[in-house]
Amino acid sequence: MKWYLYQRHLIEFIAIDLERSNGFTMNNQILDVFLSKRSAKVMESIQEEIYKEVREGICEYFGIGDITELNEDQIDQVINAQETRDRGFLKLGYNMVLKHLKTKGLKS
Repeated sequence: MKWYLYQRHLIEFIAIDLERSNGFTMNNQILDVFLSKRSAKVMESIQEEIYKEVREGICEYFGIGDITELNEDQIDQVINAQETRDRGFLKLGYNMVLKHLKTKGLKS
Protein backbone atom coordinates (compact mmCIF):
# COMPACT_ATOMS: atom_id res chain seq x y z
CA MET A 1 0.00 0.00 0.00
CA LYS A 2 2.84 2.38 0.84
CA TRP A 3 4.43 1.81 -2.58
CA TYR A 4 1.10 2.48 -4.32
CA LEU A 5 0.67 5.80 -2.48
CA TYR A 6 4.22 6.80 -3.36
CA GLN A 7 3.63 6.01 -7.06
CA ARG A 8 0.31 7.85 -7.04
CA HIS A 9 1.94 10.91 -5.44
CA LEU A 10 4.75 10.77 -7.99
CA ILE A 11 2.31 10.57 -10.90
CA GLU A 12 0.33 13.53 -9.54
CA PHE A 13 3.55 15.52 -9.11
CA ILE A 14 4.64 14.78 -12.69
CA ALA A 15 1.19 15.69 -14.02
CA ILE A 16 1.25 19.02 -12.18
CA ASP A 17 4.79 19.74 -13.38
CA LEU A 18 3.88 18.92 -16.98
CA GLU A 19 0.81 21.11 -16.76
CA ARG A 20 2.88 23.98 -15.39
CA SER A 21 5.44 23.64 -18.17
CA ASN A 22 2.80 23.30 -20.90
CA GLY A 23 3.62 19.65 -21.44
CA PHE A 24 7.34 20.13 -22.03
CA THR A 25 10.13 19.18 -19.72
CA MET A 26 13.68 20.38 -20.07
CA ASN A 27 14.76 16.87 -21.06
CA ASN A 28 12.80 16.81 -24.31
CA GLN A 29 13.63 20.23 -25.74
CA ILE A 30 16.74 22.27 -26.33
CA LEU A 31 17.63 25.11 -23.99
CA ASP A 32 16.94 27.85 -26.55
CA VAL A 33 13.40 26.59 -27.17
CA PHE A 34 12.74 26.22 -23.45
CA LEU A 35 13.95 29.77 -22.70
CA SER A 36 12.14 31.22 -25.71
CA LYS A 37 8.84 29.82 -24.50
CA ARG A 38 9.54 30.84 -20.92
CA SER A 39 10.48 34.43 -21.76
CA ALA A 40 7.96 35.10 -24.56
CA LYS A 41 5.62 37.18 -22.40
CA VAL A 42 8.45 39.28 -21.03
CA MET A 43 9.78 39.87 -24.54
CA GLU A 44 6.35 40.97 -25.74
CA SER A 45 6.13 43.48 -22.93
CA ILE A 46 9.46 45.10 -23.78
CA GLN A 47 9.31 44.91 -27.59
CA GLU A 48 7.51 48.22 -27.91
CA GLU A 49 10.14 49.95 -25.76
CA ILE A 50 12.94 48.45 -27.86
CA TYR A 51 11.21 49.52 -31.08
CA LYS A 52 10.69 53.04 -29.71
CA GLU A 53 14.32 53.35 -28.59
CA VAL A 54 15.79 52.13 -31.90
CA ARG A 55 13.28 54.13 -33.97
CA GLU A 56 14.09 57.34 -32.06
CA GLY A 57 17.81 56.64 -32.32
CA ILE A 58 17.57 56.17 -36.09
CA CYS A 59 15.61 59.42 -36.39
CA GLU A 60 18.17 61.27 -34.26
CA TYR A 61 21.08 59.81 -36.21
CA PHE A 62 19.66 60.86 -39.58
CA GLY A 63 18.16 64.13 -38.30
CA ILE A 64 14.59 63.26 -39.27
CA GLY A 65 11.28 63.41 -37.42
CA ASP A 66 9.92 59.96 -38.34
CA ILE A 67 11.33 56.78 -39.87
CA THR A 68 8.92 57.14 -42.78
CA GLU A 69 11.13 60.05 -43.88
CA LEU A 70 14.11 57.74 -44.50
CA ASN A 71 15.41 57.76 -48.05
CA GLU A 72 16.62 54.64 -49.88
CA ASP A 73 20.27 55.14 -48.89
CA GLN A 74 19.32 55.54 -45.24
CA ILE A 75 17.08 52.47 -45.35
CA ASP A 76 20.00 50.54 -46.86
CA GLN A 77 22.16 51.67 -43.92
CA VAL A 78 19.52 50.40 -41.47
CA ILE A 79 19.35 47.08 -43.35
CA ASN A 80 23.16 46.80 -43.27
CA ALA A 81 23.23 47.52 -39.53
CA GLN A 82 20.48 44.94 -38.97
CA GLU A 83 22.29 42.29 -41.01
CA THR A 84 25.61 42.76 -39.22
CA ARG A 85 23.98 42.49 -35.80
CA ASP A 86 23.87 38.80 -34.84
CA ARG A 87 21.25 38.99 -32.07
CA GLY A 88 20.09 41.02 -29.11
CA PHE A 89 17.97 44.05 -28.49
CA LEU A 90 19.38 46.12 -31.35
CA LYS A 91 18.74 43.28 -33.82
CA LEU A 92 15.15 43.09 -32.59
CA GLY A 93 14.78 46.86 -32.87
CA TYR A 94 16.16 46.94 -36.41
CA ASN A 95 13.84 44.10 -37.39
CA MET A 96 10.83 45.96 -36.01
CA VAL A 97 11.75 49.23 -37.78
CA LEU A 98 12.23 47.44 -41.09
CA LYS A 99 8.95 45.56 -40.61
CA HIS A 100 7.18 48.88 -40.00
CA LEU A 101 8.73 50.39 -43.12
CA LYS A 102 7.65 47.36 -45.15
CA THR A 103 4.04 47.70 -43.97
CA LYS A 104 4.12 51.35 -45.06
CA GLY A 105 5.41 50.30 -48.50
CA LEU A 106 8.73 52.10 -47.99
CA LYS A 107 10.90 48.99 -48.13
CA SER A 108 10.62 46.02 -50.46
